[in-house]
Amino acid sequence: MDWNIALAGTAAGFATGFATLIGAAAILFRGWSAPSRQDLMLGFAAGVMLSASYLSLIVPASTIARENGLGSFASAAMIAAAVLAGAGSLELLRRSDRLSGAALGKWFPADDAGKRIWLLVVAMTAHNLPEGAAVGVGFAAKDPSVGLGTAIGIGVQNLPEGLAVAAALLTLGWSRKRAILASGATGLMEPLGAAIAVTLVALVSSVLPIAMGWAAGAMLYIIAAELIPAIHREGGGARATLALMVGLALMLLLDLALA
Repeated sequence: MDWNIALAGTAAGFATGFATLIGAAAILFRGWSAPSRQDLMLGFAAGVMLSASYLSLIVPASTIARENGLGSFASAAMIAAAVLAGAGSLELLRRSDRLSGAALGKWFPADDAGKRIWLLVVAMTAHNLPEGAAVGVGFAAKDPSVGLGTAIGIGVQNLPEGLAVAAALLTLGWSRKRAILASGATGLMEPLGAAIAVTLVALVSSVLPIAMGWAAGAMLYIIAAELIPAIHREGGGARATLALMVGLALMLLLDLALA
């Protein structure tokens, strides 16, 4: 196993997890928690992740699969199945959050703000594990554009997530310092997920194209189920769409320049 790759993937996981803390720190500055600014970050992250999922993960995964001896149709079918598996794993995670909410409902009043915020923290912490795994898989591909594209997309997406958790904890009467640290702690699952993924792929290299397809499916699910609905729910409109296109164009530039 190439320990340099493993260390790089884990370090990238720490960086994307640290982005959660940076986003949470925005509550120290007046105006940064405004919905319009969050919409811009979400839109930009969606564009980056959309480009990275295809050009940095799906296309290279198909190439690797063919180099491993699979035919064009077989490699395409395998990657498509892996993409669906990646999206399906996050959907199962979302459903488990709903079940947790039903269980917590037995202990908290239905309208209790503390329950909703606790569920937000649990959900953010849980879904950071597969996000970190996606980053680890990107670095396991040993292609700078793959690892960089995935890490940038996940990292930018973590900024508004960290801000959302910290702002929610403030409503419970937490101090700003305590809210920032607690929100940043939810990102600690990302380096763990990255370390696990990059190690497994390095040990069993034949699963790399499948893992890359899975990571792409997970990223596409985040875009479709979380980022875009959040933008429209807050009325992001044209500015968020423009930010999405800027993020998409930036990653296209990086992918083509590093190819």
